[in-house]
Amino acid sequence: LDVLARLPAVRGRNHKEADRLFRELLLATHRLENIFALSADGPVIGTAVHVSPEVHIPEMDRPWFQAVIQSGRPVAGGFQVDRTIGKPVAVLARPVLDEQGRLLGVVGAALRLAEVGRDSAPVHTGPQTVWALVDGDGLPLLHRDPTAAAGKPLGPLAGMIRAETVVPRTDW
Repeated sequence: LDVLARLPAVRGRNHKEADRLFRELLLATHRLENIFALSADGPVIGTAVHVSPEVHIPEMDRPWFQAVIQSGRPVAGGFQVDRTIGKPVAVLARPVLDEQGRLLGVVGAALRLAEVGRDSAPVHTGPQTVWALVDGDGLPLLHRDPTAAAGKPLGPLAGMIRAETVVPRTDW
């Protein structure tokens, strides 16, 4: 995201070029649903998923967007259903700054939770083992069964032994 935030197409709000670059990058990975850049006031600068330049996708209300705008620092968002593609994702985002350090917008990547979950499964788990990575609201980001857990709080299970840790620099 650091490199994307410095791209001339992103800083210069070149929608067509940013779209092209983001689409190429998205094709190179199966772990992302989208790569995007938004102006500080919300309009799309570029996105790997086709959106008309006139379309305003309301992301300004998303906690990760507000956190980046307010803090000027990278943020790991919690569970959400992406408004462009309608799938469960977690967004990693960082500010886009000009050469003087002024905020121009936000660049982000929407993690494909089901795919990341499959790649992140603990190595030695038996059929009775349930594992999950949850966000600050208790919503699973990664889970042994991604389709069963999407968007639902992880509640206690019979006989459950719960171990928790924090992922540094996130609310996960």
